[in-house]
Amino acid sequence: MRKIEICIYHYMKTASKHCSICRRGLCKYCGTEINGQIYCKECQPTNAKSYHFEAKTSNAVDKQI
Repeated sequence: MRKIEICIYHYMKTASKHCSICRRGLCKYCGTEINGQIYCKECQPTNAKSYHFEAKTSNAVDKQI
């Protein structure tokens, strides 16, 4: 029987990749790729910026009439 691994940050998501350092499972929404290596947010180099964990904001402005 094959063991199903889950993401360390999203417990309802199946891991599709692993951190290059700690080997913990990450889903498709997690991790940072640097020079072909995948890192979780705890193991990623300090000068790397992960776009997966930042909130996206809209430039739209609400207008009141």
